Amino acid sequence: MRDYQYLGLLCEETIQGNKTVDNRFFEAIDELKPNGDDILPFCIYMDRPLPCKEIFTPIIVDEGICYSFNILGRDEVFRKHVYHYADYYHIRNTSRQVFDIETGYEEGAGINTYPRRALTSGADNSLAIFFEYDTSETDFVCNNFLQGFRVLIHNPWEVPRLSKHYFRIPFDKVIVAAMYPEMVTTSREVRRFKPEKRKCYMVDERPLKHFQKYTQSNCLLECLTNYTLNECGCVRFFMPRESDTAICGVGSSECVDKAEVEIKVKELEYKMLGKTFCDCKPSCTQLTFNVETSHSDFYFREYFKTVHQQYFTDNTGCVLMFYKIWEKYENNPIVMSFATKEIPIYEIPFPAVTICPESKCANEKFNYSDVFNRLYENQSVTDEE
Repeated sequence: MRDYQYLGLLCEETIQGNKTVDNRFFEAIDELKPNGDDILPFCIYMDRPLPCKEIFTPIIVDEGICYSFNILGRDEVFRKHVYHYADYYHIRNTSRQVFDIETGYEEGAGINTYPRRALTSGADNSLAIFFEYDTSETDFVCNNFLQGFRVLIHNPWEVPRLSKHYFRIPFDKVIVAAMYPEMVTTSREVRRFKPEKRKCYMVDERPLKHFQKYTQSNCLLECLTNYTLNECGCVRFFMPRESDTAICGVGSSECVDKAEVEIKVKELEYKMLGKTFCDCKPSCTQLTFNVETSHSDFYFREYFKTVHQQYFTDNTGCVLMFYKIWEKYENNPIVMSFATKEIPIYEIPFPAVTICPESKCANEKFNYSDVFNRLYENQSVTDEE
């Protein structure tokens, strides 16, 4: 029941499990995951086609194994004691020398930076992602009735949580996601006011245990992590932790769910008293992205059949997602600032794009539904399963 125990933390339906699991959990989900090269075969970035694996980084978040474009690496987001499995969340770049959350890109940093710059607007300077997935591989007990992919567009320095915010990409569709940024900056003169007065934290004012730089979302995740550890004696697999901190298993699901509800209630109660439980004020420097999506049918089967005499089975689902920047991004970006200063498009990072497949395991590697049904009917299951 080993693999079932581990996958139960990612699947919607489960029957039984241990209170905690060890770090072998990450080995199991890595081994059983759908192949990333297969589901993200190729991309087009700035009008240049290339394999998605060259620009997407595998990360482990609340939806399991996902893939992220333009996200900062673990050495720049987390403190050194935080445990990471293998090369997940690892990016080889020099952004530490050229980019800062509050001051932006250093003067003279050049065009080829990381995180990547948003150089110009328009669909010809977009990110296009092609998805492919064999729908016969879908495990409906694990996924329920959901298929396709979750997508979140966010700033590069925050840890994405796709169980909270996302839009969904179904099969056989072309999705166009158009966006423009809203940026809040703060002049250094504002530092003389206390955080309680200005109601925001500078990046270095509110030290976090697990994160190098302060953001409100990272602060809230750390607060939930600490509360869960205190209440349950373990943390969820995606939470920042040291290597010897226990990971909550399926048997602790009731406790971790209760802890998340309790912390929301506490935060609301404290707010009504003019206080705060987590002390997670907004960041004084913020970058958010407003996104609008549209879609149409994707006639990829008909195209390849007619033009290339190439045939796809009915089980293959394909998706094309265009991510483009509105003209208003370049001509009139929304910038709210205590310091009256316009910010040109090339000084604003291209957003991070995180993609999570709804399928958590490949059926050819492990049949979650089969093990679930045998347990439900009180039939025997091997230790490896």
